[in-house]
Amino acid sequence: MVAEIWNGEDYIAETGYGTEEAPALCSAFDFPMRYRIVETLAANESNVSGRDASWLANGYETHAKYPDHAKPNLMLGNHDLVRFGDLLQRGDIAEPNEDEYWLRHKAAFAFQAAYTGPITLYYGEEIGDEVPDFDDQVTSDCAVQAYVMTM
Repeated sequence: MVAEIWNGEDYIAETGYGTEEAPALCSAFDFPMRYRIVETLAANESNVSGRDASWLANGYETHAKYPDHAKPNLMLGNHDLVRFGDLLQRGDIAEPNEDEYWLRHKAAFAFQAAYTGPITLYYGEEIGDEVPDFDDQVTSDCAVQAYVMTM
């Protein structure tokens, strides 16, 4: 079982993993590392990109917040996130007909393969799936407007 606690490492540690004395779950999705991969190799959902490799090293440092029994589960995507390929397009980094698109997928998969701990591939990621015409970020629908109003 893997927990989906869409938050930072402190909150994941507190609500998902528990402590050494009172352990809870063994594994939760590694959202902190996922965002570091995406912001380094693509662009996140808010179009943050261009981070260097030290940002990936920082992601590993977040694991120090977790108790010893924790096994963070690395993923690039899930049912709530924009696909990696679409993030490459949104960030004006690469298109599916360009070599760079596939090289960045390979780099992300290589990072996952070298990761210590469980990984999850969301269906379609293994073939660089993207949603046609989904690379345009929605900025004016009622959900976005309501979010902006609460800030």
